Order: sequence, then C-alpha cells, then structure tokens
Amino acid sequence: MSKDFVTFLLQCSRQLEITKVFWYRPEFLISPYQKSFADLFALYDREKVRRTMQQASSRHDNILCLENFSIISPKVEVSLCIMPMGENFLVFGQNAPVSGTDC
Repeated sequence: MSKDFVTFLLQCSRQLEITKVFWYRPEFLISPYQKSFADLFALYDREKVRRTMQQASSRHDNILCLENFSIISPKVEVSLCIMPMGENFLVFGQNAPVSGTDC
C-alpha cells in the first residue's frame, strides 16, 4: 500500500460533528481531538463539503458519491461516499476515484 493512500470511514452528525470513527489512514489524518468533519478539508473546500452533506441528506435511499475534495494533511484530493442514516451520515473517503455519482 502506498504511503500516500488515504482512506477513512466516519459517522457524522447533521452538524458535521464526528460522532464515531471506524478507521482512517494515514495514522495522522484524524486527531483524537478532531470534532468537525469539515475541518479535515482545505478552507476553500469546506463550504463545498457542507453543501454536499446537505445534498446527501435529501437522498434517503441512496449513497451520494463525489470526487475532488482537498484535505489538509496529507495534501491530496479525496472522493467521498455519503449515506444518510437517520440523524447522522456514514462517510467513506479515499484518494482514489469513485465510479459515477450514485453508488
């Protein structure tokens, strides 16, 4: 596995607070003190992340998958797949393309 490989699976609230961490790589991607999902991303992409999460919240039966979100460290672009789960979201991210916009 490449040292630049980035992957994570998180649960977030509708307010984008991280509520559960299932996994993440690399080890420094998420601090134990990390609370805001949006704070993982570059400043210029945080509003895009918020809009995407809002868009996902209106899709009750699908997973929304989109590409080209820049995280802060390491400086890479990731693809996100977001599934609404009641009052939360399940969010999978990786720095590899996802196929299509609906998974």
